[in-house]
Amino acid sequence: MRFNCTKEYFPFTKLINPHSDRNRSAKQFGKVHINRIEKDSVGFIIQIIMSKNKKIAIALIAAAVVLAIFGFIALPENVVTQFSTSGDVNKMGKIPALAIPFLITTVFSVLSMNLEEGDERSKKYIMGAVLGILLFFIMIGVNL
Repeated sequence: MRFNCTKEYFPFTKLINPHSDRNRSAKQFGKVHINRIEKDSVGFIIQIIMSKNKKIAIALIAAAVVLAIFGFIALPENVVTQFSTSGDVNKMGKIPALAIPFLITTVFSVLSMNLEEGDERSKKYIMGAVLGILLFFIMIGVNL
């Protein structure tokens, strides 16, 4: 039984000469494989480039940029970064205090972008990036 490979089923692909000798190994076990993909659509190219991990990572980096800009505008010059048990506070300058969660989010997001879709480490890296976003919210919440 042959599978009908038309534009209706695969709108962005085209099967190139399925009966040639070059494609015989691809049709083992009765399966028809698409050997070459025509990239004639911008949507198909974006679908290949933008995997789920990359979309999440780009969204987290964008959120980190927005929170860093908001923190730079709204936070005081000396930001409270640590509390001791006796009630004393440690302060840090605004720029280094905002750089720490921004770098955490960016590094973990870039690490997750470079992994394949099903890799176990990508979830851990995304969680690291989310931790950076949470640090932004904690810092802004404590200092405003």
